[in-house]
Amino acid sequence: MVKACLDRCNRKEARFKNNFPGIDWARQFMQGHNAVLTLGLTKNIMYARAENDKEIMNAFFDNLEIEMEDVPSVNLWNYDEINLVDEPRGSKIITKRGTKYPEQIQNLSKTCNSLIVCGNAVGTLAPLILNYKAEKLWDT
Repeated sequence: MVKACLDRCNRKEARFKNNFPGIDWARQFMQGHNAVLTLGLTKNIMYARAENDKEIMNAFFDNLEIEMEDVPSVNLWNYDEINLVDEPRGSKIITKRGTKYPEQIQNLSKTCNSLIVCGNAVGTLAPLILNYKAEKLWDT
């Protein structure tokens, strides 16, 4: 980002090789801004998942409110999916302090198994579901 900014302004910084700051500059910058910035690990997501459209989301929830108007609580079920991921750790990046889930958009993702918990609005829980992709199962 520093290089891009300097290049855009047609400014040459003698301390940097080809206007690209080194690791020592980055460390000093982080120390000078440690109240605002921190190092964090990214979570990898696909480009398609990173896109969102506010109008489509608002239309969905407006329609959902109308459709659920006369539905009794016992018929309102919700589930949460917990991914058990086999991916290497994300890249370290500089991010704003307090950012809970820094994400890195990339074309490659990961494989994961899903544990699904489901319950209704009156507190009834369904059996847990484990969803995985496999051609053969290990007997262990």
